[in-house]
Amino acid sequence: MPDRPRIAFLTIHDMDGYVSDDELVREPLARLGYELDAVPWDADVDWSRFRAVVLRTTWDYHDRLSEFLEVLERIEAAGCELWNPSEVVRWNADKRYLGELGDRGVPVVPTLYREADANLDLEALFSHFQTHDLIVKPTVGACAFDTFRVRNERSKLATAGADSFAEDSARGDSTKSDSAKNDSAKNESTRSGPTRNDSLPSAAARREEACSGAEGNDSSRREWFTGDVPYLAYTLENEERIEAALRGRAYMAQPFVPEILTSGETSLFYFNGRYSHAVLKMPKTGDFRVQEEYGGMITPADPPRDLVETCGAIAQLFDPPLLYARVDIVRTGELFLLMELELIEPALYFRIVPGSAESFADAIVGRLDRE
Repeated sequence: MPDRPRIAFLTIHDMDGYVSDDELVREPLARLGYELDAVPWDADVDWSRFRAVVLRTTWDYHDRLSEFLEVLERIEAAGCELWNPSEVVRWNADKRYLGELGDRGVPVVPTLYREADANLDLEALFSHFQTHDLIVKPTVGACAFDTFRVRNERSKLATAGADSFAEDSARGDSTKSDSAKNDSAKNESTRSGPTRNDSLPSAAARREEACSGAEGNDSSRREWFTGDVPYLAYTLENEERIEAALRGRAYMAQPFVPEILTSGETSLFYFNGRYSHAVLKMPKTGDFRVQEEYGGMITPADPPRDLVETCGAIAQLFDPPLLYARVDIVRTGELFLLMELELIEPALYFRIVPGSAESFADAIVGRLDRE
């Protein structure tokens, strides 16, 4: 009896501390005639023996981004189908893609982007966003690592910031100041985001080394945080701590979206461009991060049809449609803000929504049948 064709799910060597549902796809793929192998992305492997390679739990890629991208290129060079493709991964690995989507009318959180080693000036950021509550994080990262919430308890801008934020969100404004827009245009004039028919940005437009040189990545950092919902108080000492943690990496700053604490984050999943399922992710009491690794609670969600269609349009920016896309949003009244468009290694929460693992297996095999 001939061996059945094999599909590789890319992962990491040590999944300790992470939650993954990928094993739930093994049986549905077997029923469809395929064997599933979980393969660390940096393993010494003959990729040509797989019909397809699917990026799944590669949750350390941001620590070795250049090496990761080289592996993906080798997979494609071996004649193996790679989903999602390496050019999509290049674009999506740097969160500056959110600014590009905002420029195209997608409602995103107002954001400023700074190049590696740019001085961190929290006072200027509080003033720019007219807020007393900020998020600062690297543009290349995963699992909310090195994501800092900073509050200026002495600020009188909270009310004004909330009003300004609501107005900007309603029109999908990326809230770049004129000078910031000019700086962005000057520094990144060659970058362009994906559209249904446009090509993706070239590799030269991305800082593949953005995640090198980090400092201060130790567990003692948890002692920096205070309050019912973890945050750093705005002090010069904490500003220096954040700057040290982000050293050598491009970073981004945003006003904190308070609805994350009350409404949570909704994730909508699309396979081959078609809606599959959705979940609601709520942070645990005393945190603002929705990931399971930080105690977030995940439950099935049933978003309204108009939201499914609107988020589907974001997921379908690529032609042909991607094998998988996860659209993460936060509801702000009747509107929503895009938090992330996850195209590399999103958790797909198969155990939360019955039938979703089967849908993913069907999407993989259906795509192979069309190739």
